[in-house]
Amino acid sequence: MTDVIEEIYQGLIEGSSDSVKAKLKILKKACESQVTGKSTDFSFGVIGKISKEMGGPAESTIKNKSKLSPLYQSLVMVYRARYSKPVPKKARNSEPLRLANCIEDTVTRLMVLDLISTNRKLQNELNLQKSKGLIELDHRKNTPQEDFVALENKLTSGEVNALTSFISENKLKDLGWKLGEHGRIVDVKGKPVTKPFFIDAINKLSFIPEED
Repeated sequence: MTDVIEEIYQGLIEGSSDSVKAKLKILKKACESQVTGKSTDFSFGVIGKISKEMGGPAESTIKNKSKLSPLYQSLVMVYRARYSKPVPKKARNSEPLRLANCIEDTVTRLMVLDLISTNRKLQNELNLQKSKGLIELDHRKNTPQEDFVALENKLTSGEVNALTSFISENKLKDLGWKLGEHGRIVDVKGKPVTKPFFIDAINKLSFIPEED
């Protein structure tokens, strides 16, 4: 198990009740069984089925809106980010994960790891379509409108809403954070949690038109 997964797992069980710790332990075993079997499928459905057979949280428990579901989802998501099928090996492919692992804040690190996983899946799909000759790339400079369309094809309105709700005043207040200078999120001591322009980047996503 990689250090980052173990670190996040320890952060999740810290302060949890014995029953929750037991469920997280089973969920981790379910994820590890996929790693051992060299499977890249870490969907909530598959992990939930394996976990349920072991006496742990089922898919419905992982996906529901209870106060414990974010703990279960976070553990599965970090495995998904780490073990999803990678782009064909190149020297630079490990750089995003290396940088993500340097992020001290656990929540921010999870978000970045999940974005890396999503990006890898999109790149894999693009490479597959290109290999079949189904996509012809246009390397001409995009207009602003074309840029929005390209981004819209990658993010659904639900995903955009999830990102924008994360930086809402109520959400930041619940986390003990607030808006800082230069588009950063800072903690109660004023220590930056994100890099500059993080808020600006997410706010720009809210202007992408929703799909019909």
